Amino acid sequence: MPVDKALLVTLNRTELISKDDWSLIWTCVSPFVFKVRGKDDLMKMNVYHQLSDHQKRLFIFTVYYNHARQSVDDFIYYGKLLLENNYWRDLKTAMEFFHDHEMVALLNQIEIEMKKSVIAATAELPKDEVAASTIKNLFRTFLPISDKTLKLIGDDIRRNPTEYFNLID
Repeated sequence: MPVDKALLVTLNRTELISKDDWSLIWTCVSPFVFKVRGKDDLMKMNVYHQLSDHQKRLFIFTVYYNHARQSVDDFIYYGKLLLENNYWRDLKTAMEFFHDHEMVALLNQIEIEMKKSVIAATAELPKDEVAASTIKNLFRTFLPISDKTLKLIGDDIRRNPTEYFNLID
């Protein structure tokens, strides 16, 4: 699908080079994040389907990462939310696209634990101490692995700038 230029920010080469990975990712994804924030699910889906494949991958990772990194409760809540709304596969596909095998393996573990536990999409640890401990450990593992993910995604953005933003000199 061709990139909808209306959903792209404009960056110059200096900004592209000078931004750290997370700042670059956020700059690229923020136009469509702000477009859907607080909107109903239908509006969110309509915007999501307008995105290019690169943008969709960036968007799904950013939504999960930006929320899940905040706390173990958010990690649980947004993991369950993506699972229950059938976006978990999109998240794993995005990580495969960015060649992040370590994150894919972790997401597979998270999925198994989330499906095993009886927690719903709430921000609460399971009552079972073993399950709660396992999820806490997955959260602690998620943070350093996601730092590597940011680097992989930042590298992809720099290699394929026109997929993510309008580049000017």
